[in-house]
Amino acid sequence: MASRADNDLQRLAIDRLRGRTDDLRPGLSRLSDKLNARADLLRNSLDSIQSDTIAAIEGLSVAMRQREQNAQATFDRTLAAISHRVLSNAAIFLAITMTASIVIALSIRLPTATDHERDGRDHGRRSRSQVQGIHARDEVGAMARAAEHSRTMQSPSRRPKTSCAPQRSARKMHSRSSAQLSRI
Repeated sequence: MASRADNDLQRLAIDRLRGRTDDLRPGLSRLSDKLNARADLLRNSLDSIQSDTIAAIEGLSVAMRQREQNAQATFDRTLAAISHRVLSNAAIFLAITMTASIVIALSIRLPTATDHERDGRDHGRRSRSQVQGIHARDEVGAMARAAEHSRTMQSPSRRPKTSCAPQRSARKMHSRSSAQLSRI
């Protein structure tokens, strides 16, 4: 570079620059070595930090899986206990409801059956006896014939068993009774 200088001032400046570059070269090489050492340190420390982090994450995931399994087992046990309680309560309420239904049905049916039997006996006695005054020709006879006709229609044992002829005679009797009542 000194060959390119045009005058002494430029040569003197170039010589000073050469001295300074010679001073800077060892500093630059030390700086380069330190930068390489730092890069290696960072690379190695990052790898070790990364491996430590991966190990910590794996440990945490194993612990989380165990906790999840424990929580699932507890949930299953609790759900089974609750469903067992609900099922037993439902069975108890069903039994109570069925018992109450039977008691209510019997409390209605037994008195009704007793009343029905008593009415049947009373009706049997009444159906054997004939209404008095049925042969009278006045309004009392008409009312008696209407009552007899009504009893005949209500009682299955007193209904005529032949086809249409007795029904026609009963209708005629009823219409005569009605006619006699309407004349009054």
